[in-house]
Amino acid sequence: MTDLIAICAVWQSALLRKYQPQIAADWANAVDAYAEPLQPTEDDHINAILQDTVERAAQRKLQTALSASMQPRPDDRPTLQMAFCIDVRSEPFRRALESLDPRIRTLGFGGFFGLPIAHRRFASDVVEARLPVLLPPRVTTSCGGHAHAHEANDRAKRVAARAKRACGRFKLAAISSFAFVESMGPVYVAKLFSDGLRAGGHKTSSDPAPQFDPPLALGARVDTAEAVLKAMSLTGPFAPLVLIAGHGASVVNNPHASALHCGACGGFPGDVNARLLADCSTIRRSVRRWSVATLRSRPTRCSSAHCMTPPRTQ
Repeated sequence: MTDLIAICAVWQSALLRKYQPQIAADWANAVDAYAEPLQPTEDDHINAILQDTVERAAQRKLQTALSASMQPRPDDRPTLQMAFCIDVRSEPFRRALESLDPRIRTLGFGGFFGLPIAHRRFASDVVEARLPVLLPPRVTTSCGGHAHAHEANDRAKRVAARAKRACGRFKLAAISSFAFVESMGPVYVAKLFSDGLRAGGHKTSSDPAPQFDPPLALGARVDTAEAVLKAMSLTGPFAPLVLIAGHGASVVNNPHASALHCGACGGFPGDVNARLLADCSTIRRSVRRWSVATLRSRPTRCSSAHCMTPPRTQ
């Protein structure tokens, strides 16, 4: 703003110096007018009155809408409770759900849901800190743990991952990349069309459910769930179904993939945290501490969901 004022002043000084004989009288009148105090005109008074009228009408309309909204009584049991990450992409889901039924209640919380975990995916040795980057992980988790039932699948997936990495290195190597494109390029035509039309759809993960590794004692699990639910203000009355919704993204060849995942999970999807918190036995045991009579007559079921956003970059 200071630079613009300086430019205008320089131009006006130059114009006055060049055309002073012709505009001297008008220039003096303009200077005198600027020196006089501002006086509102009749139009200014009318506009101010109209503006105040419009604002008061909007306030009355908003007050009527808020007072007429149907809110459930505090002692009413909701039919559905859903906890979402506070990411802005969850707001359309929350508004749509709450507009269907006043007994559907949603709440927002950090997408890591209060679980400071270091997670190891199935058939992987890479440890992912799925919590805000400023916090240190305190517990470790993995998919499948040390169960013998998953050893064969673990071994097969590791072999497939190594083969995929070897093929990727061959495609990107300085010498072999040219031969690969010349010989195998036409084979990828169908894949390009499929990816462009999103014909493949979203593939759900078949990995085993995440679990604490090493397993936490029952008391520690109950205390953890109790602390998280209290932090979320989710202490009752409880709905028959409580849904914990994490979110992530499905992207292809996108250098900004982590920015599309859950920020509260350190740039990773929020499915692991949601599934760990939604462990039914842990949640039910924690809930029974606060509303035993309610749950004996009205059982509560806790579930998890993982919402995937579909941006794709080729």
